[in-house]
Amino acid sequence: MKRAWVVFSGSLLAAVSAMAADQAELPAAQREAVEAALARVAPGLQVDAVRAAAMPGLVEVEAGGQLLYLSADGRHLLQGSLIDTVNRVDLSEQRHQQRRASRLQNLPADSVVSFAAAEPSHRVTVFTALECGYCKRFHSDIQSYLDAGISVDYVLIPLAGEGSEGDQNGARVFCADDRQDAFTRATAGASIEGPMCESGYTAGKALAAALGIRNTPTIVLADGRSSGYLDAAALSESLASLAPTPR
Repeated sequence: MKRAWVVFSGSLLAAVSAMAADQAELPAAQREAVEAALARVAPGLQVDAVRAAAMPGLVEVEAGGQLLYLSADGRHLLQGSLIDTVNRVDLSEQRHQQRRASRLQNLPADSVVSFAAAEPSHRVTVFTALECGYCKRFHSDIQSYLDAGISVDYVLIPLAGEGSEGDQNGARVFCADDRQDAFTRATAGASIEGPMCESGYTAGKALAAALGIRNTPTIVLADGRSSGYLDAAALSESLASLAPTPR
């Protein structure tokens, strides 16, 4: 990201000081000032939320799947983790976790390929790709996750980008009469034939982008915690601290 210097009015500083305690959303005028500043650094960046940060004098910005921090005078932009050294908490990851949990609560059924355990105790969302080696490994062992009581919702994203062969295969998976079978065959390397259609595949890709998820597999638990590849035993251990959430 290029270095840039921007000038804010004193009104933003006042707003940050007043709202630091509860991290409330900034009023429209201050949000517009933040968006104007970011536009000078990254034109076209979509700003999703603006609030006072936990650290006095900073503005917390959700934009393009990232979490950014802007100084109250608008001059300095920080990209990285904000750590509470007293409580030893990564506040940035905590925010990401909250966002993931919130967005996945209302994930439409047509945006995922679901594999349900016969006796479910937990459900996870796995952001996966047809071209990804560890994604193939995860799905080749899908029965071990199901046997452990873990239902899996796959959100499919193309590593090679829009219009790639993987992207087209992904779209056809979601248009197949038997989505589970098409997904399993595609993960094993088969080229999926059939017509294109409007489906939840596009919404799944958009969700991954909004959450800043680019690596696969990314496993997200109900509380928003995330990790890379885990086998069934390790994933069960990660889920042990959560109350059973079958659905």
